[in-house]
Amino acid sequence: MTVRSDPYGSSNIIASPLGDIVAEGGGSGELSGSAPVATARQLALNYAYAHYRCTHYDACKMDWNGHPVGTHVEHDAIASQGYLPPGFTDSGGKALPLKFRRPTAPFYLPRVVVNKYTSLLFGEERCPSVSVVGDPARESFLRAIASEGDLWVQMKRARALGGSMGSVAVGFELSHGRPLFTVYDPRWCLPEFADKGRQVLESLEIKYPYFEVVNDPVHGPVTLWFWYRRKIDTISDRIWEKVPIFIDQQEPNWGAYEMKMALHHAGRVPAVWIQNEHVEDSIDGDPDCHGAFELVTQYDTLMSQANRGIIANCDPTRVIQSDSDFDNDLEFGSNAAIQVEKGGNVAYLELNGTGPRAAREQANDIRERIYEMVSYIPDDPKQAQQTAFEVSARFAQMLGRADDFRVTYGKAVKTLLEIALKVCTTATQPRVDPESGDLVQGVLNLPERFDEETQTWIKEAPGSGGRAGLSWPPYFKPTLDEIQKAATAMSSLVTSQILTPKDAADFMRKYMPLRPTDVIEKEIADAAAAEAGAADSGLRAGAKGGLGIKA
Repeated sequence: MTVRSDPYGSSNIIASPLGDIVAEGGGSGELSGSAPVATARQLALNYAYAHYRCTHYDACKMDWNGHPVGTHVEHDAIASQGYLPPGFTDSGGKALPLKFRRPTAPFYLPRVVVNKYTSLLFGEERCPSVSVVGDPARESFLRAIASEGDLWVQMKRARALGGSMGSVAVGFELSHGRPLFTVYDPRWCLPEFADKGRQVLESLEIKYPYFEVVNDPVHGPVTLWFWYRRKIDTISDRIWEKVPIFIDQQEPNWGAYEMKMALHHAGRVPAVWIQNEHVEDSIDGDPDCHGAFELVTQYDTLMSQANRGIIANCDPTRVIQSDSDFDNDLEFGSNAAIQVEKGGNVAYLELNGTGPRAAREQANDIRERIYEMVSYIPDDPKQAQQTAFEVSARFAQMLGRADDFRVTYGKAVKTLLEIALKVCTTATQPRVDPESGDLVQGVLNLPERFDEETQTWIKEAPGSGGRAGLSWPPYFKPTLDEIQKAATAMSSLVTSQILTPKDAADFMRKYMPLRPTDVIEKEIADAAAAEAGAADSGLRAGAKGGLGIKA
C-alpha cells in the first residue's frame, strides 16, 4: 500500500513536501529520501502565491509575543488540560526581531485584490459570450465546447493563479472524446517559446516531484520520491508518471523509463501561456500586487503591535501610593475596603491609547498606499444607491486595470477556442492508426442542441468558417430607471429620424441584452415587407370590388 502526495495541494513550497523532508526509519539506499531543491524561480512564484493563500507567515515559528507557535490541535489540548507543556512558556524568543514573528492581526489584502479582479473578469454574469459573425453553427459549436469543457470555470481558476503569481498556463485536450480545458500551476511549468514576443509556445513542460509512503517489510513506512513529467510540443503529448529520484542525480535518463505518448493533431502546442501583466524578457509577468508585498508586511506589523498594546493594557494595572506593605493577593471590588495612611492612594493605571492610535493611523496610511499601488477600490456598504454610470465613475481606476486584464485573458480564450476547434474537427475525421495501420474514427462527445427552425435535436457541427470573438458584459448592471430613460431617449431620436433603429439598438446594448443587429434588421425588413404586402392586397381587393359595382 502506498500513499501519494499531490504537490498541487500544497500552498507553500517551504512548508510542503518540497521542503527539507527526510524519511524516518531509513530508506532503500537507492531512491532519494528527500525532495530536490526548488529553483529560484519556483521560490519567487511561491512567495507571491503564499500571500494569496494566506500562508506567507507559516514559516515563522514564533508568535508576536515571542512564544512558540502551536497548531490548533495543540491549542485545544492545552485548553482542555489546563496547563502549558514545556516549551510554550519559553520567552527566549522575545529577543527575536519583529519581522521574524507571526503577526496576530494579518491583513490578507493580496487575496482580496486577486479575487476582486477575478470576479470582474469571470464572475457570475460577467463571463464573456462567444460569437462568430455570419456562422451561427460554428458559434453554437464553440459554445458547446466551452460549456462541456468547463472553460469559464477553468479560466476563473487560471485568473486566480495568474493574478497571484504573474503567469499561468491553460491547455486543451480530448479525454475519451470529451473536451477538457486544464489549468497548469506555473510553479511546475517551464515554457519554451517559438515567438516570445507574442507568447507563442514551442513546448510546455510540466514537472514536479511527489513522494509516496511505502510500507517496507524491513524498515516499515519509508518515504520515496518520484518525478511526474509531461512534455507537450507541436506534435505530441508525452507523460512520465513515475520516475524515481536518485540521490545526487540532477536529471533522470528519461528514455529509460516508461512513457505514454499521444498525437494531438493541433498543429501547434495545444496550450497558451498567459502573463498577467506583460514583462519583457521574462517568462513570468507581474502579479496583481506586485510591489506591495513589503507594504502589506509593514501594515501587519503596525496593526499587530497596536493590537498587542491594547490587549495587554485592557486589564488595568493597580497603583498603590502608600508606605504600608500590601500582599499581592489584595482584594478589590465594591465589597472590599483598603485602608491606607493619610495622603496615600489606591488607583488603576489605564492605557490612554496614544501609541496604538498612532500605529493604527500609520497603518491606515500604508493601506491607502497599497490600494493606490494595486488600483483597488474597496466597496463602501454605507454608500447610497447609485446608477451604473456613477458606480463605474467611482471605480474608474480599478475598472481601467480590469479592462487590460480582459484584453490579456480574452486573447488567451480566443486562442484556446481556435485550438479546440482544430483538435475537435481533426478528431472527427477518419485517420490511419500509426501502430496498427487500421482506419480509425475519432469520437467527439458533445450534447445535442434543439433547433428552433426544424424543431428537432441535432448534433453540433463545426460550421464553415469565421473566427471566434468575445463580447464582454458591463461590469455593473444599470437600474430600471436608467434603462427606461435610455429607451425613451432612443425612441424619440428614432422617431425624429436623427438615429436609425440599428444605431438605437447598438446604444441600448449597453443597458440590456439584445439580439444581433442583423437579426433585428431582418425582422424589421420582414415586417415592412409583410405590411407592404398586406396593403397591396387590400388595394387589389378594393379595385376588384369597385369594378363589380355599376349604376
